[in-house]
Amino acid sequence: MQVLNNNRGQKPEARGQNLELDRAFGSGAIACVRMAFLVSGFWLLPSTAHAQDGQTLVAQMKSAEATVSYSATQASNGGTARIFRSGLKRRLEWQSPTVKSGDILVDDGTNVYLYHRAEKSATKTNSRGRVPSFVAMGTPKATTLAGRRAFLVPVSGNRTLTIDAQTKTLLAVTGGNGGFSLSGIKFGAVPASKFDFEPPAGVKVNTFDGTLYANLNAASRAASWLKTLAQPPAGWSFESAIVGTNSAWLRYSNGQNRISLFEQPTADGDYKPQPVNGGGGTFWRKGGVRFLATGSPPSALQNVVDQLK
Repeated sequence: MQVLNNNRGQKPEARGQNLELDRAFGSGAIACVRMAFLVSGFWLLPSTAHAQDGQTLVAQMKSAEATVSYSATQASNGGTARIFRSGLKRRLEWQSPTVKSGDILVDDGTNVYLYHRAEKSATKTNSRGRVPSFVAMGTPKATTLAGRRAFLVPVSGNRTLTIDAQTKTLLAVTGGNGGFSLSGIKFGAVPASKFDFEPPAGVKVNTFDGTLYANLNAASRAASWLKTLAQPPAGWSFESAIVGTNSAWLRYSNGQNRISLFEQPTADGDYKPQPVNGGGGTFWRKGGVRFLATGSPPSALQNVVDQLK
């Protein structure tokens, strides 16, 4: 192997330093030192190149989320589902918990379809059609998730994003009132048919003029009149909400059962809770809002009524 003479074309002082190295460490020292710097630089380059500020990473993530295509398994407080993404289009096929197993959500970018297997019902509502907004609040940190290099980015609302280092895809959201984490992610085109919703035979699709929210705080911000539970019954948690201009539909689940809470603003006076639907639901008015709560078991339903009556 030929060792290049690195002394040619150098300033006198540089040549002197190189000669001192040669005398101290032997012939070829300069080449070795240069190689050491190259090797060192090679290992240091990734961390230097990716030392981006949080807001830049969030901006890159928002851009990527509008175009990325993948399939993966999504785990959240609401359960586990297979997810398929193509830009702002998505499809979730729920696997757990029991009450959601077999449920399907299809967001085609314009409409959202929710099929509830246990209730043999489907709902059509409006798609938000956008990537959620986040504001970076801290310094990103390197991490790995599902075998992929990523960055942890603290954002507003006491949440943390996990952003894929290579594709800038959002791999996880933790903290706040909800979140998710992806595993087994496979990037690549998803068939367009995944985002066509066909209700099962005998299932009628009911249209609800509103927008679907998986985050309770976001749902509350969408309607100033909306009333929410200070604390769901023990073992229960918020599942979703569809909020429109003059109506809202909130759902709570314990993994086995669901409770639906329908609300509408009203100018009518207060009205004490009264049973409806043969005792399967309760209707009342309080503080300018009309309520209808349905579901089971009766003890959990009564807990909801007691908190809001």
